[in-house]
Amino acid sequence: ILESGRTLTALLNDVLDLTKIEAGKLEISAAPGDFLHTIKRTRQLFQAMADDKGIELFVRYDSGFPQRLSYDPVRVRQCVSNLLSNALKFTPAGGRVGLCVTAHPELGEARFMVWDTGIGLPADKIDRLFKPFVQLEGGLSREYEGTGLGLALVARLAELHGGRVWAES
Repeated sequence: ILESGRTLTALLNDVLDLTKIEAGKLEISAAPGDFLHTIKRTRQLFQAMADDKGIELFVRYDSGFPQRLSYDPVRVRQCVSNLLSNALKFTPAGGRVGLCVTAHPELGEARFMVWDTGIGLPADKIDRLFKPFVQLEGGLSREYEGTGLGLALVARLAELHGGRVWAES
């Protein structure tokens, strides 16, 4: 019951966040903080899922990464969580998932790259990844549960941060 309640709460929050973004009512609350600490804590949330599936989970970042950046920790955590969740969901046992974080202080930005050894995606479906409520068709959508909101939220939040998101298979 507790896990179902958490799942429903997360779903409702995603729907509300997407609605706020589309209404222009969601604001980014950037403040100075330890960016890598946020990334490390977010990774820890997914280590148990990776261990349960027998997946290696890696995080790499530049050795000269700035100690402090101005960012919205809630929204950065939300983006990284959705990206890692998807990568783990579509990667079979024995696979690998990685998160690389690089800083470009001269541009005032940080970049994430999430990669996996998962099932891949046909080129003609990649453009659909970041649309709300869109999932893969056929047997895959039944095998891999989800609402089709996570990556749509990542795309909208990246745009609010002045960034963008894309995928390659």
